[in-house]
Amino acid sequence: MLSRLVREVISGGQPLPYDELLVRTRRFLRLVVVRPDGYASGALTGKPLARLGPPTLYQGELYVQGLRVGAFHFDDGGVFFAVDESLQPRGLPVGERPLGRDPATAALLGAEDALEEIARGLAAFILHPVRTLGGLAQLPSALKQAKRQVHAAKGTPIQWHFAEREVAELMRALFREEKLRGIKVIHTPASP
Repeated sequence: MLSRLVREVISGGQPLPYDELLVRTRRFLRLVVVRPDGYASGALTGKPLARLGPPTLYQGELYVQGLRVGAFHFDDGGVFFAVDESLQPRGLPVGERPLGRDPATAALLGAEDALEEIARGLAAFILHPVRTLGGLAQLPSALKQAKRQVHAAKGTPIQWHFAEREVAELMRALFREEKLRGIKVIHTPASP
């Protein structure tokens, strides 16, 4: 920003009054610059506004989202546009600031995550049930057996191996729920 102002003053060939300098500086209030670390920063203050993501190399230049690193971009409420020579927005949006973590947004994102987990769980149960309801019926006896082994082992490490990942995860969850320690549950895929 400073180098641009200096170039303008030099090319004008006239002294620049302080009031005019302030007017020219105000053009930078709504501009952002993307840093090489992926942060969008205010062009005037340098204050980081948000992490936009990791930079990627495209045709010899670094970009984050659609924003060229080091170039000015117009910030219209978190939606970023490329700018023309007069620093005015042009064209379609090239990037946006990620949503903040205010309570409402956090709740919405948390609800979305919870729904995804429910959907994954239902899909896993439908596609890979614990074989049958008979398999579920055996969980209490498996839990009793686990408790007996932990008691008999007296601190010696125990490993239980399961060929199905879902069953291993189910047993880990069951042991966690029952606060049963001393058995390491391992997913060991069956040999072909």
